[in-house]
Amino acid sequence: MRMAFRTLLITLAILGFAQMAQASDPHGGGAVKISVSPRTEARIGDQQLVLLYANRKAFQDTGYNIFGGTEVVKLADPRIAVFLENYADATPTEGAQLDVSINFLPEELIEAAPGVYLSGPVILGGGRNEIELNYTIGKESGTLALTLVVPGGASSGTGTVGIEAPPAAIPSWLFALLALLIYGTVLWLFLRRRTPATNSQDETVAEPSKQAA
Repeated sequence: MRMAFRTLLITLAILGFAQMAQASDPHGGGAVKISVSPRTEARIGDQQLVLLYANRKAFQDTGYNIFGGTEVVKLADPRIAVFLENYADATPTEGAQLDVSINFLPEELIEAAPGVYLSGPVILGGGRNEIELNYTIGKESGTLALTLVVPGGASSGTGTVGIEAPPAAIPSWLFALLALLIYGTVLWLFLRRRTPATNSQDETVAEPSKQAA
């Protein structure tokens, strides 16, 4: 029994050190910050529109896909990018005529790929940016008012949106359950080893008794 108790103490000590190491590890246990481009979405009839501020120097769109898994193109200069698709079947909308007025400054959008429309180099300040989108999609024309919030500001190089991903921590009850399982296994093995030895001793004691009789 002492052996089983010692094994349990050693197991608990090892699990405790492992949990402490995981909590104090600056590389494996910390939260991960991902910076994404500021964006806004809207509906225009049967069309779905996504407008974002693509700035490769300030934002990283990790895991952001559109139009069947096509990754957002990384641009050398900050620009306004508009993605236009059919809401029902997600088909890129080609041939639309789009232009925007950013804080009362006009900017034409050019179709760079099917359903992808880009402005020229644009620098947006931090805070709320009022954007007025003029569109002609097929036979439908109109104006759409949008608001794009840019944290920090691109001109200062600190315009990032932080998304904190919590670390993947192992719950404490799992360590306790593992310790109980190990303790039960060790105890079972210990009792199993003692049972044959006890039977052998009983047989040894019984044998001289028969001879004496």
